[in-house]
Amino acid sequence: MIVKNIIIDCAKYLELSDVLEYLNSESQEITEDVSEKLNTLLIAVNMTNNLIASIYFELIDCINVEVQNNIVPFSNISNKNIVEIKNVYDDNNFKIPFKVLSDGVHINYSKVKIEYSYLPDPVNLESDINYYLKLNSLLFAQGVVGEYLFLKGNIDEAYSWDKRFKDTLFAMSRPKRNINMPSKRWL
Repeated sequence: MIVKNIIIDCAKYLELSDVLEYLNSESQEITEDVSEKLNTLLIAVNMTNNLIASIYFELIDCINVEVQNNIVPFSNISNKNIVEIKNVYDDNNFKIPFKVLSDGVHINYSKVKIEYSYLPDPVNLESDINYYLKLNSLLFAQGVVGEYLFLKGNIDEAYSWDKRFKDTLFAMSRPKRNINMPSKRWL
């Protein structure tokens, strides 16, 4: 999903014809009003992106590190914004105990693999959000519209967009499995 396409969908939802005209015709000069709307929409895209990554569809990565003094500082794990240390594995891929403290991950091993979740980097108009398999630009745009309206102070309408977006995300993120009923007769 290219961020520009998400913002085009948002502009359609919000009926921002001046933003649509600017994004669809690259030669047009940007006005101060359009620039302000685009900046607010980009803030809303980043807020929505962080919300999705922290609550609904985690972004997870692993890294192999060498432990010094039984501590792995967060800066040695990643330069990304780490949300949670999920698991730590030894050389044989067995889970090992660890503690997360303010200075890093405390481990009693020399080489480990650390699995962690993180927040995505801020995006701009040309960025590609390609790390969510289940989302499309229309659904993502619903969340952005809710955040945009909230930032603009239209709380009631923002709530309705946000509720629709979060209900859909919740339905998509819940585990899907078969329910087996007992074979006995119900009375």
